Amino acid sequence: EYIRKMGIKVVLSGDGADDIFSGYLYFHNAPSDEEFQKETIDRVQHLHTSECLRAEKTCMAHSIEVRMHFLDKAFLDVVMSIAPEHKRPEEHDGRFVEKFLLRKAFDVE
Repeated sequence: EYIRKMGIKVVLSGDGADDIFSGYLYFHNAPSDEEFQKETIDRVQHLHTSECLRAEKTCMAHSIEVRMHFLDKAFLDVVMSIAPEHKRPEEHDGRFVEKFLLRKAFDVE
């Protein structure tokens, strides 16, 4: 409501990034790259029943359009074609880092 009162009509959402770039802790438990990929595909195929639905309902209740850029079809096609071993959490400095590939893409160092 606050955003609508500011005159903003469209917002960007990061929804989907955790699902396609292994941002959830349970992705650490995938026994293989194949199982990891299956879970990623399953999460993406069911986003319309959870995250997307919540975001759409919340925003539309206040007449705001939400755009989920991580769920753009062309972007999803590219990300889903990346080998699963590159999307799994990676160990750095003694701890596992989720969404490492995405974080590295925006690393300016």
